[in-house]
Amino acid sequence: MEEMIFVGWQYGQFENDNGKMQDYCNGFFIAGFAGEENADYHFGGQKAVKKKCVKPEVWAGITPNSKVYVMFDSYGRVSRMEPVKKA
Repeated sequence: MEEMIFVGWQYGQFENDNGKMQDYCNGFFIAGFAGEENADYHFGGQKAVKKKCVKPEVWAGITPNSKVYVMFDSYGRVSRMEPVKKA
């Protein structure tokens, strides 16, 4: 389980190269930047990262800007999210 801040989602269908409709489902989370700065690479603050999700129901009942525990399946897709309980 990984703790993250959930900020939004998108899902739907698009036409693939074979002319068939294909489903997509993505969640967006806040993350820090990785790596070391150098003369060609600079960063600061945080960024939104897109994670594939197994289905839209994974964020059912969770509002954007919530701190959540995120679980992934064997393909690296978000398979479950639970709100972090406040202590």
